[in-house]
Amino acid sequence: MQQLVVVTFTWLTANPIEKHITPVMTITHTPANAFTQEAEEAKATWLAAQARLKAAREAFNTGAVVRLKEIFNNQVSLKAKLEAARLEREKAEGDFKSTFEAAGFEKTAAVQKILNKKNDAIVICEELESAIANTNAECAEHQPLFIQASIEAETYQAAHGSAFSAGARFHAFALLEKHGPALADALALIRNVRSGNPAIEVDIGPSLGFSPTTDRITVDSRMGVLLSLLRSKSMEAPSDITQPISDAIGTLDLGPMHGCKPQTPAERHKLKLAAENRAA
Repeated sequence: MQQLVVVTFTWLTANPIEKHITPVMTITHTPANAFTQEAEEAKATWLAAQARLKAAREAFNTGAVVRLKEIFNNQVSLKAKLEAARLEREKAEGDFKSTFEAAGFEKTAAVQKILNKKNDAIVICEELESAIANTNAECAEHQPLFIQASIEAETYQAAHGSAFSAGARFHAFALLEKHGPALADALALIRNVRSGNPAIEVDIGPSLGFSPTTDRITVDSRMGVLLSLLRSKSMEAPSDITQPISDAIGTLDLGPMHGCKPQTPAERHKLKLAAENRAA
């Protein structure tokens, strides 16, 4: 059980000539270890969150997404090759037309050469289009693979978000452990200062017959003077104040799953049934 340290302050009256002093005011001083337990719990949560993130990241990077990356990379490569082949085909068709016309529409050796080039370009485009169609069909057949990758991606993303929150709480409670007692004492002092607003200010004390709710509102309004100042100062902090936490947990790299809408269990079940029906 924490022991409270009592500090006594004595103020002189407004008239320093008077030989008597005002009654002694006693303030309960917050123990230095008042927030140690919360800080230790936040640290334990932070360490556990980092461990979960590490496991989730490893499971994602070595899971179903590996095969999906191969499929998607193959698609990207084929599409790039098809785009280049179409440009070659357009050029070959234009060259053939101009060469054939220049030869008086006679099948000369030069015309035959450019004709072969044009035909080759057409065949290459057709083969690439067929290959892309096959990879699209392969993707449809790999719906269970996509479902598994989606689950692993969601787990990874959730672990990353939880780790960031845990890191922020850890650092916040570390600061509270160090400076919290002083802030608590400041609130203890300010709660006894009248605001001067009769609409919200009443004397605190059960002897006056006020309800606990009224007492609570009064205390909150007094402490709000200090809390609003703290809140205002906190808003002045730079947006990158959490950058050390982001550096500690690393970036969230979902690869081909980036931007994919999270699937509900019902959607996953529907995709699984569709894949099974295609395989039947």
